[in-house]
Amino acid sequence: MNTALDNVMAQAEAAAAAHQVPDVPAYQPPALQQPGGVPAKRTLQSVNDNAGILVETYLLPKTEGLKIGSDMKGLLDEVVGIIEMSDVVVISQIRANTGGNTTFVKSYDGVTTVGGQNFMAELARLQKTNEKVDGPYDTVEIPFELAEDVKDPKSSTVFEAGLEIGYTPSLTGYKEFQRFVKSLNKKDPALLEARLKVKFIHEKKTNSNNNEWGVVRFELLEELD
Repeated sequence: MNTALDNVMAQAEAAAAAHQVPDVPAYQPPALQQPGGVPAKRTLQSVNDNAGILVETYLLPKTEGLKIGSDMKGLLDEVVGIIEMSDVVVISQIRANTGGNTTFVKSYDGVTTVGGQNFMAELARLQKTNEKVDGPYDTVEIPFELAEDVKDPKSSTVFEAGLEIGYTPSLTGYKEFQRFVKSLNKKDPALLEARLKVKFIHEKKTNSNNNEWGVVRFELLEELD
């Protein structure tokens, strides 16, 4: 049986760069029906299936290093964390930019945004109102916990082992996660559902216009029980 990550590997070889989308009717809530035409009752499971990760802060790749949360003063070269691979959430995302301001819109099912709008209608709206729109493209929300204490290099703040952190790769950063997933699958497909100790490594990228940015590269350290 294919897992969500198996599907990512199959789908993400060619992330969409631009879509020409016709006008889409105004969003109507999905008509979940029970026999007799009565709307189905929402359950904790159905809500959970369409929810994101629950974490305390986020890992932020900057041009010269990694930050744990926006308040961290220094920069890190790497962080060691523990990932439950079955908890990784696949999302579809749109990135829109106008005048240096970037907006992200995401969907957990590819149909409805987290705000309840029709995902493709929102794409069409953004294409009309922004200078540049990328997507929809696949990425993931990765929840993990610190495997060891981490000290802020430029303050006395210590981030304790067990802290729940999230990381969502950018459009370019997602390629690094794809490589990681492919390497796991090649080694042992069961690793895609395992509990793994992983090193998150900062890597600086530069394009032909000499623009620089940071991404995260992943290195498997060990499989945990």
